Amino acid sequence: MAEIVVVKAFTFTHASGEQEYFAPGNYTVSDEVANHWFVQAHTPDPPPPDVKPGTRAFANTQLAERRRADQIAAVGERQVEDAATEVRTRVRPKVTPQPEPPDGNAPGHGPLSGPTNYGTPGTLGAP
Repeated sequence: MAEIVVVKAFTFTHASGEQEYFAPGNYTVSDEVANHWFVQAHTPDPPPPDVKPGTRAFANTQLAERRRADQIAAVGERQVEDAATEVRTRVRPKVTPQPEPPDGNAPGHGPLSGPTNYGTPGTLGAP
């Protein structure tokens, strides 16, 4: 279990599809939820140690924060790609080709599709 601090309210969707609303405040959640990129994006980083700009400690702190942000983004991108793949496989319709009619004409087209106005003006198909 892990402690998180929520500053701005958000709704988290678990892997099961269940949604959980988090209002601002302190929560004890599972490690899986606490380490999820979406939850981490909505919770503040712990305050950095008291370091002064221009020092090696300050540069190391900045580098660590940048690496953590990159890791969160990479995990989020993978989860989005996995979800998109799952949606595509669930939604993709199975298309069965329709057989051609024996005379090669599609339904509603061709010599038996109905009257035409190719004859004498004022008549329907009469020569």
